[in-house]
Amino acid sequence: MERPARRTGGAIALAVAVIVLVAGGAGLWWLDARTRPDAVGQRLGAQIVNHHAGASVASLGRDMLRITMPSGVYIDARLAAAFDACGADRFGCSNAIDGVAADIAHVEAALAKPRLADVRAMVIGESSPGFRFGYVTEPLIGPLEVRYALVSGAAATFVTSALADRLGVDRAQLKRAVLANLAADGEPRAELLGDRAGVYRVISKDDAVAELFDARRMKKLAALVGSTRLYCAIPARGVLLVARADAAGKRALTPLLARANTHEMRPGDRELLIYDTAALEAQALSIAEASP
Repeated sequence: MERPARRTGGAIALAVAVIVLVAGGAGLWWLDARTRPDAVGQRLGAQIVNHHAGASVASLGRDMLRITMPSGVYIDARLAAAFDACGADRFGCSNAIDGVAADIAHVEAALAKPRLADVRAMVIGESSPGFRFGYVTEPLIGPLEVRYALVSGAAATFVTSALADRLGVDRAQLKRAVLANLAADGEPRAELLGDRAGVYRVISKDDAVAELFDARRMKKLAALVGSTRLYCAIPARGVLLVARADAAGKRALTPLLARANTHEMRPGDRELLIYDTAALEAQALSIAEASP
């Protein structure tokens, strides 16, 4: 009489184990689906729309969202750090998304009482120049322009003439303040890309491409690379890659531009730039010719 009972108990235990495994697998699949980069952007967008009636969200590439607030103010949110956080800790992904949402809210609140300490330079190459939206801009080279942005963590909004008035500065004072803020971030840094010999990615907590705006910092980057002339590539917004301005540097950088997402909003075209630290500051940056 005991054997059937044992068999029944074993069958029940096996069934329970199968249910647990299936439920666990489904839970992991659900968790993985919610922490993929595309899902993270959708979750953040939904959270913004739910908390700000009338707001809209548009994608500016694989790791950038542009939020149009009900007031008409544009706020850009960078998602790369949130993607990394979600990939490293799927259970903490919601916290990472909440952090970006908090940065967006902080930027919106800061518009009423902006501080110069929160303003940074950004290099942008949108199809419509910034002055059409009332932004304070200045040309850099080709389609690239320098804009100023009120920044909080992963969120930023571009400085308009009206916002500059609230800051109490003119264009020249704004530029000086931005350069001072850039200098306060510490010395420029770069790290070698593991799969590209001689190619360095410039490291910055804000827009790395803004280093092109400061001759002193570019000279320090050139010293890190070991050359007075650098090839510079911008494969995505906020990303600056540099290498020695020689044939090897061009061979290493060009494929990285060719693989860039053509649907992504990127500053500039697919052309390499050259930064010559020995030239006059106004002539230091140029577009690379077809041959190295």
